[in-house]
Amino acid sequence: MDVNRGDVVLVAFGRSETGDSRPTRPCVVVQNDVGNEHASTTVVVPLTTAFGNERYPHEVLVRAGDAGLSEHAVALCSQPNTVDVKRDVVETLGRLPEDVLLDVDRALEYSLDLGGPLE
Repeated sequence: MDVNRGDVVLVAFGRSETGDSRPTRPCVVVQNDVGNEHASTTVVVPLTTAFGNERYPHEVLVRAGDAGLSEHAVALCSQPNTVDVKRDVVETLGRLPEDVLLDVDRALEYSLDLGGPLE
């Protein structure tokens, strides 16, 4: 399976030595496409539908209907994960709009303290 930066993918987290099903969660692929093309892993940030009205600088709202999501979700940019594409990525749900992906970039910069103050 190929993944691209900005894709929303369904990821199976955890390990199953017995072949039992693993819990899945939608995630945004944030690794650059050079890495996605040449590596067996990718970097994702998880999405959650359990959120309140307050939004922190490391969180980004993704609206229902965007990227194949059936309900509003929040990208948790303070929780990046490396996943094995073949083993863990179950399917591609859609793609984030460019403006939302830019917000994810800014939230990652904030969370990882990479780019100085947010504008």
